[in-house]
Amino acid sequence: MTWNIKTDVREQVSEACVIQIFGVDPQYQRQGIASKFVQALVDKCRSKKIKLVRVMVDERDSELQGFFKRLGFDRDRYIDYSKNGKEFLRNGN
Repeated sequence: MTWNIKTDVREQVSEACVIQIFGVDPQYQRQGIASKFVQALVDKCRSKKIKLVRVMVDERDSELQGFFKRLGFDRDRYIDYSKNGKEFLRNGN
């Protein structure tokens, strides 16, 4: 089986790369696909002199946290805050 991993890093990004959506179809999980994808992305960032790759993970998802830890990612000091869309529309804020 051959893997063709493509990454898209926009030229104007110079300080950080953010992985916003990440997943592998359950049928293909546990085959190293995700690890290869993340490594290809990190390599692409390195080639573009981007020094920070960030990913947000649900604090309850210990499996995904473990995955990124195994790839060398460390928990950062930032906390993500969100506002629910329904609440946002109801309160008018």
